[in-house]
Amino acid sequence: MNNNTEFERIVKNYYNKNAEHYFKCRLKDEYLFNEFIEKPLLLDLFDNMRDFSYCKVLDVGCGPGFYTKYFAEKKAHVTSIDVSFNMLKCAKKFCRENLSKDDYMNIKFMNVPLSNLSPNRYSFDLILCTFIIGYISNLDLFFSQVSSLLKEKGLLVLSMIHPVKAACIYHNGYSIIGNYFSKSPYETDFISKKNPILLHRHHLEDITQHSSKSNLLIERIFEPKPVDKVPTNLLRKSLEYKQKPSVLLLFFRKII
Repeated sequence: MNNNTEFERIVKNYYNKNAEHYFKCRLKDEYLFNEFIEKPLLLDLFDNMRDFSYCKVLDVGCGPGFYTKYFAEKKAHVTSIDVSFNMLKCAKKFCRENLSKDDYMNIKFMNVPLSNLSPNRYSFDLILCTFIIGYISNLDLFFSQVSSLLKEKGLLVLSMIHPVKAACIYHNGYSIIGNYFSKSPYETDFISKKNPILLHRHHLEDITQHSSKSNLLIERIFEPKPVDKVPTNLLRKSLEYKQKPSVLLLFFRKII
C-alpha cells in the first residue's frame, strides 16, 4: 500500500469516527475558521460572481454539505464527493432537510475519492475544495486530477489553513512562528482533542509551482479576517486572527 492510499484510509476512518460530532459542531457554529472566516467571504464572492443555473459544480470533500446546499439552491448541478461514508450521510441529511425536492434532486452524492472520477465521464465549470489540501500529499497528482475534470476556463476554488498559521507554535497562551519552511506534517485537534490528526504542510510557493504544471493559474488570493460578530466563546481567538493570517483562499483559472 503506498503512502497516498494509506493516508486516504486514515482520513476516511477518522471522519467516519468523528462525522456526527463534527456535523453537530458545524451546525452550532463552533468552528471559527469555517463559519466566521472562510464561509462569509466565500459566499459573498459567489453571490457576486455569476448565475450558477445549470452550471456543473464539484464539491470535493463536501463534509456536512453546506456548500453543496448553496449551489443546489442556485440551480447548479452538483456532484458532492467525500471519502467518509458517515460524513456523506450527514451531508445528505442536511441537504434533504433544507432543500426543496427539486433542488435536492440536482445533487449527486458519491462516496469516492477524487481519483475515482474519470474525465471521460465528468466535466465541471467549478470545482470547490475547502480545507482538504492538508489531506493531500502529492500536489502534482491532485492538481492534475482537478485540471482534467475542469472545462476550459473553468474555476478551481481552494481554501486552506494559512501556511503561517500552520507554522505557529503555542506556549503559555501565546503563539510564535516556528519553522515556516518545515515539510513535516503538523498535528491538529480541531475536531477531537483526544484524537488529533496529522495534516500535510503546503506553502504558497508549492501551490503555485504544482498548479501551474496543470495549466491552473492563480487569479485571486484572499487572506480573510474573522467577521465582527462571533460567539462569545470564539471572541478571544477572533481578536487574535484579526492580527494574524489564519486562512488562505485561492481562485485558479484553467487555461489551455
